[in-house]
Amino acid sequence: YNPCYKIRLPDPDRTEAIHTDAAGIASVAERCDLFSDLVWCLWGTGWRWAEMVGLRDDLVVAGNRDPDLNGPTIDREAGVLRIHPTLGCLVEGSGGGLGSGPPKTKGSARTTPAPRFVFDMIEARVERRDAEARRRKVDPDVYVWHGPRGGLMRRSGFNRRYWRPACDGRPAEPRRRGTAGHPEWAPLVPGMKVHGTRHSTKAVLEAADVPDSAIEAYLGHARQGISGVYSHVLPETEQ
Repeated sequence: YNPCYKIRLPDPDRTEAIHTDAAGIASVAERCDLFSDLVWCLWGTGWRWAEMVGLRDDLVVAGNRDPDLNGPTIDREAGVLRIHPTLGCLVEGSGGGLGSGPPKTKGSARTTPAPRFVFDMIEARVERRDAEARRRKVDPDVYVWHGPRGGLMRRSGFNRRYWRPACDGRPAEPRRRGTAGHPEWAPLVPGMKVHGTRHSTKAVLEAADVPDSAIEAYLGHARQGISGVYSHVLPETEQ
């Protein structure tokens, strides 16, 4: 019997992911313009891209033995957001279309305490979505986040049009016929990926001396080895 069987060890050659502090997030969010609220919500929850852009306001999580884990996906009264176990992420289907699907792992279907500004931003998004639906005289969509033309959001498009210029900077572009042009941007956090918002959230929690087990649960990570079996998070630690 090998007690270390299937236990994965940390990769010593793995470099630390690029991340930033709250001031850096604020600067990147400001440059992301229409989606500054999305950047703040990613950082404020530590959610993955697919979890956040897959957020819907019509789903209810049920079936958990702990009643606090059950309820609407957007639960301002309880101060939490919930990831649905089967429809909690935006995934790409075999035909290339986007739709709801399960999160990355079983532990990813979690309940996340969220700051008040996250709920304010989500509610503002929903109000704009519903107002546009009334203007067009159609039923409102169930997803919270949409692209500039109303479609569901792909990370590749967001990355190209908003995220990379915000983090890496961009050259000035003069105004021409048919284009508004834009000023030069100096680099802010060169090379940081959208996923870097999760690492930035983790850094904030570590600086606040939050236990590792609570951080992993908050981010939806499965802990490996013995610590994964015997580490538990007390309710007061979650708060």
